[in-house]
Formats: sequence, C-alpha cells, structure tokens
Amino acid sequence: MILTMSELCIKRPEKNPKGAELELNTDWSIEYNKKEDGFEYKCRLKTDGEFPFKISVKGKILNNKFNEVPEEVSLKILNNIIEIIPNLLNLSKEKEIKIKMPLKIKKAESQMVAS
Repeated sequence: MILTMSELCIKRPEKNPKGAELELNTDWSIEYNKKEDGFEYKCRLKTDGEFPFKISVKGKILNNKFNEVPEEVSLKILNNIIEIIPNLLNLSKEKEIKIKMPLKIKKAESQMVAS
C-alpha cells in the first residue's frame, strides 16, 4: 500500500503562544472516495485551546486490496499528519524579509533572446 499527499493547507493563528508546552484538544475526520486505482482521501484536523489551527490534507491510497479503508489506515494517515505538524507550524510562521528599493532585476538569457 502507498499513501500519498497531494495537497496540504494550514491555517494558523497570527501569533505564536508564549509557553513551550501546549495542551491541544484535537478534532479530526477523514473522508474517502473509491476510485479505480484506490481511494482518494481528505483529512481535516482542527485544534482549539491556546494555539488553535486547522490542517487539511488530500491524498491517495494506492496499491491496496481492500474495498473499504481499514481503521488502521485512517490512524496511519492521522499519525503521519501529527508527526509533521511541528515542522509545518515552524515553516508557516511569519518571517520578516527586507528588500532594498529600487529593486534591480536582471533579465534571464531566454528573455533577452526572445525580446
């Protein structure tokens, strides 16, 4: 069996919490659609409390031999998402980028040839 992720969406709060330890209440669901080559899934995970955020993941389950998705596959999808949450939150936090004006952009060779 192969689990894929094709789309990922995260909606996080604007400010990070001050404490390093958080207790998160989690609500999650997974919807499945049977296709010829396996199943498509959409997993939604939502937390509340000190640091509320939402994550939505779309993907496929390929090379399977079942007509209905077993519970252990749902738990595997959920566990994979929970493992990557800290990285997603770190990657998605606001970062300051300073740009000096006026901005000088060099033309790429392909653009120079075409123009």
